[in-house]
Amino acid sequence: MSTSWGAQTRSSGPVKIAAASNLKFVLADLTGLYLQQTGIRIDVNLGASGNLARQILQGLPVEQFISADEDRVVELVKAGRTVDAGHRYATGRLALIVPQKSPLPLNLGLAAVVRALKPGDKFAIANPALAPYGVAAEEALRRSGVGPLPTAQK
Repeated sequence: MSTSWGAQTRSSGPVKIAAASNLKFVLADLTGLYLQQTGIRIDVNLGASGNLARQILQGLPVEQFISADEDRVVELVKAGRTVDAGHRYATGRLALIVPQKSPLPLNLGLAAVVRALKPGDKFAIANPALAPYGVAAEEALRRSGVGPLPTAQK
């Protein structure tokens, strides 16, 4: 995950940030604290990193882009839409979560869980076309020998 400052000049209005959706709750807390401490409001546009990068390339005016996908920041840097190359702010990890009383064999790993799914069971991953976690989830499924999943199961 990476962040980059936009090529905009700071105006007197609110700070405009485009950020990956997975930051919704932490940014709500941080923007509130920032307003309290500085008196400056922050407007946050949340979305998939790929969609936000595309919008920035098409002229979305933001002062900071906080992406879940470092490749999107690189894309904006190459297009001259940032003032620097960005900075990594976190490293994400995938998690496999099942309900507490689930009969799925979580302790046996991803492949065992997927193989134990019954018709009608749900297995969700992020959209690989839009989110790096979706790409990572598909890669984990392939490495475990069970994936990718049919589209109807995603």
